Amino acid sequence: VVNNFMVEANTSILFLVAFIDLMCTSLMLLVYLIVLGTLSLDLLLLSICTFIGGGLIPTLWIRRSAIKSRELVDSNRDLSDFLIQRLRSLRLLKLASSFEVERNKFEEHVARVKSTFLENLKLQLKTENVLEPLVLISILLVLYTGRELLSLEWEAIGLFVVMFLRTLPFFKTVLVNYQKTSRYI
Repeated sequence: VVNNFMVEANTSILFLVAFIDLMCTSLMLLVYLIVLGTLSLDLLLLSICTFIGGGLIPTLWIRRSAIKSRELVDSNRDLSDFLIQRLRSLRLLKLASSFEVERNKFEEHVARVKSTFLENLKLQLKTENVLEPLVLISILLVLYTGRELLSLEWEAIGLFVVMFLRTLPFFKTVLVNYQKTSRYI
C-alpha cells in the first residue's frame, strides 16, 4: 500500500514536469518554425509536412506505450499484493512447505513486471530514434526543392538547413514528452 502511494506520488510529479517541459519545448519549436517561415514559406510547408509525417510514425508506439504503462502499474500492484499476502501468512507457508511453489509464483510476477517495463522502454527508444533517418531524407528534399524548384540561393538553403536541424531536438523532445505524459495519464 505504501509502495503504491509512493509510486503514484512520484508519477504525478513526473507527469507535471513532463507536461511543463512539453509546453516549453512546443513553444520553442513554434518560434523556430516562425523563423523558418521568414526564410522560405515553401520550404517551411515542406518541413511541416515532414514533421507531421515524422510525428505520425511514432503515434502507434505512443499509444502502445500508454497501454504498457497501465499494464506495468497493474503488474506492480499485483506483485505488491502477492508479497503482502505471503508476508501475512508466513507461518502457514512454513507449515505447508510450499516454498518452491511460492517462489515460482513470485518469479512469474517479477518476470511480468520486467517484460512490461522493457517493452515500454523499447517503445520510448523507437520514438526517440525514428527521426534521424527521416531528417536526412528531409534535408535532401529541402536541398533539391530549394535549388531546383524554387531557385533559391545556396546561402538561403544552407541557413534553412541549419535552422531545420536546430528544430529537430525540439521536435524529438516534444514527441518524447508527449509519450511520457500519455504514459502517466
